[in-house]
Amino acid sequence: MKYQFTLCLYLAFKLATPEIIDYTIFCESDKYVENKIVQERIISLEPENSFLELKLVFWDKCGLSLIPSVEQKGDSIQLNFNSTGNSTKIIDGDTLMYFDIEEDCTCAYSATLKLKLQELDIKKLMVNGKFLELTDEKFKTFPIWYSKDSTFYNDKYGLRQGHKDFQTRNGFLLRTYYLNGEPKRHEVLNSKLKIVFSSKSFADAKDYIDSKDINP
Repeated sequence: MKYQFTLCLYLAFKLATPEIIDYTIFCESDKYVENKIVQERIISLEPENSFLELKLVFWDKCGLSLIPSVEQKGDSIQLNFNSTGNSTKIIDGDTLMYFDIEEDCTCAYSATLKLKLQELDIKKLMVNGKFLELTDEKFKTFPIWYSKDSTFYNDKYGLRQGHKDFQTRNGFLLRTYYLNGEPKRHEVLNSKLKIVFSSKSFADAKDYIDSKDINP
């Protein structure tokens, strides 16, 4: 009887253990796209019967072969994505080879998973130790910030727009124009706010200023 009871407990535990039925993982893009940060996020959660289908995006080093694992404790799920390294596995008679070619960059990995769970009323979902937000917003957002004189601001993606002025020691005004976080043009203005030099190169604008002893 003792052994039968132990076996029943083992079978109940085995049946209750969450399973990954199917998954796909691929590198969607670099972490940074046009100076914006692709945010880690949950794109969708779709429960059906005892299954849960989810789509998410997370960061990791580029060039990795990743395999997911899942743990469930009540209404909490912990998903982990681990590198396989360079390895060979035989599944249903097919030989699968995994190769890691780690690169010096961070990738935004897109993952789609179908899970079999013992409880679908999920309150907490952690991915690689982080709580991810359920959102349609692809890029990370920030509070919009304006300069005191409103000549430039940082937009919702943290990118600088507009122009910023800098007063030089010899009396010139160096004005830099930004678009989507990148400096596009540099102008040198005299004391009458007349443009006396303009260039796409900051170095050229600085050289012009340094070549003058004082603002004419």
